[in-house]
Amino acid sequence: MTIAAYQTLYQSSVTFGTRKQLQAEEGKSELQEKKDELEKQKIRLENKKSELLNKKDALLRKYEEKKAANEAKRKVELDFL
Repeated sequence: MTIAAYQTLYQSSVTFGTRKQLQAEEGKSELQEKKDELEKQKIRLENKKSELLNKKDALLRKYEEKKAANEAKRKVELDFL
């Protein structure tokens, strides 16, 4: 190969490398945005999970209190009879 052919090959490879680097950097920013969005969504979902668990616990306590009150009421009625 002649020097001109090597120079052309070198220039082509530099151009190719530069283009690939730009594509990688462009994709990197998109992935970073996606990552940030997913982290925000994760926080929202964790907050919703906590809220729903608290709501469930409150409903269970309320149910248990009503159940205990009904059982006590029945016991009083049975004792009366």
